[in-house]
Amino acid sequence: MTKVKFLFFIFFYFFIANAKALEVGCDFEEVYDDGTIQQGTFLIMENKLRYEYNNSQLFTLFYFEGEVYLVRNDNPSLIQKISEETPIIDSIMQVIEEYPNIKNYYEFDQIKIKLEKSLATDFIKRLSIASKDINLSIYLNDCIFKSFPRVYFNFNPIVPYKK
Repeated sequence: MTKVKFLFFIFFYFFIANAKALEVGCDFEEVYDDGTIQQGTFLIMENKLRYEYNNSQLFTLFYFEGEVYLVRNDNPSLIQKISEETPIIDSIMQVIEEYPNIKNYYEFDQIKIKLEKSLATDFIKRLSIASKDINLSIYLNDCIFKSFPRVYFNFNPIVPYKK
C-alpha cells in the first residue's frame, strides 16, 4: 500500500470513527434544590433517548425525531405524547449531539447547563441544569459505551431494559 493510500485510509478511519453516533447507557441520580433525589437509567442511541426512573410511580421518557413520549412505569399501556415544547430535553439532546466535543457550559434560551466530565471516561459525570422552571444536578454513574438493541427505544410495547 502506498503512503498516500495509507494516509487516506487512516484519515478516513478516524473521520468515520469520530462521526459515529454516541451510544451510551448510564445510571442517573437527579438531585433537586429541596434535597429530593430520583434515580434511574438512561440510554442514548442515534439521537434517541430512553430516560427511565426506578420509581414505579414515575415514568419512562422516550425521545426520538423531536417527539417526547411518557410511559407510566406502573401501567405501561398509559402512553402520553407531550404536545408542548420540551426545551430542557431538547437542550440536553443538543449538548449530547456534540459529543465528544462537549463544552463545560451551555446557555439555551433561559436554560443554563454546566457540565463536569469524568476523567476516567471523558464523558459527562454531572449536569447542572438551571432554568426558571427547575434547578437540579444529574449525576451519571456506571456508564457503558455499547450498541443497544433498538427494541429498548420502542415505547409501545415497552421492553424492560436489562443490563
